[in-house]
Amino acid sequence: MIYLAAVVHGFGAGLCNPAWFSLFAANLDKKQRGWEWSIYSSSVGIGTAASAFAGSMLATKFGFTPIFAAVGILSLIGCIILLGLFKGDSKNHKSKIVGAKFKLHAHPNQK
Repeated sequence: MIYLAAVVHGFGAGLCNPAWFSLFAANLDKKQRGWEWSIYSSSVGIGTAASAFAGSMLATKFGFTPIFAAVGILSLIGCIILLGLFKGDSKNHKSKIVGAKFKLHAHPNQK
């Protein structure tokens, strides 16, 4: 089961990472690219290490079942938060939901 989970994760990451890196790189400040990439890379690495440490301590104390349940619940909460994000419209001060289709197909000069 662990190998199957690793394969599914690898497949998902292979589909997700190129798009994420492209969007991230497109929104970098030209004069701060190196700094912004280093902050991103360092924060992801430190976050991964801290999560692995905390997860291992909690799994040792409580077992794997509550940890998997907690991670699943937190993932669902994160998904709900992402689905509910709004972008403010500066022209008429109204908020609207910005869908992925709009973001991916919008003209580069359009914000």
